[in-house]
Parts: sequence; structure tokens; C-alpha cells
Amino acid sequence: MRTTKADTQKALEQFAKVMGKQITQYDHTPEDIGSWYLDYNPTYGGARINEVCNEGYGVDLPFGDRQPLATFVNCINFAIRAVNMR
Repeated sequence: MRTTKADTQKALEQFAKVMGKQITQYDHTPEDIGSWYLDYNPTYGGARINEVCNEGYGVDLPFGDRQPLATFVNCINFAIRAVNMR
């Protein structure tokens, strides 16, 4: 089965809910500091989670660099299961 951008966004939203994080967009505001957004670009290797860290579009990569889309979704689903086990 092919993994799509919608699949990656849905996985991120589920993970953010489990982790108590807010979701924002790339075009965020200062109030979004600490929020996550999906950095999706298959041309540069896939998807990653960006966390807004300042008012000037600075981001942290709390879970590392880009992963192929299927790998990204599988890792997110694993993390959700692991968090729910505690």
C-alpha cells in the first residue's frame, strides 16, 4: 500500500494528541512556539516533525531528520503504541 501525505499528517496528529502537543502549520505565529508541524518533502527524503522553537521560523527536530513516508508512519505508530503501554 502506498503511503501518502494525508497518511503522514494523520499519523502526526494522532501522535501529537498522545503527547499533548499542538499542531500548527509552517506559516506559524509566535503563539505556536512548542507546537509541531509536518515537514513533508519527498524530493528531499520524506517527512519529519518540526517543533517551532522561536518567533523567527526556527525549528528543532525532536525526532531526527527526514524518513521515507512509510517508515515515518511506521515509526509514529510504534511510538504511539509505546506511549500507550505505560
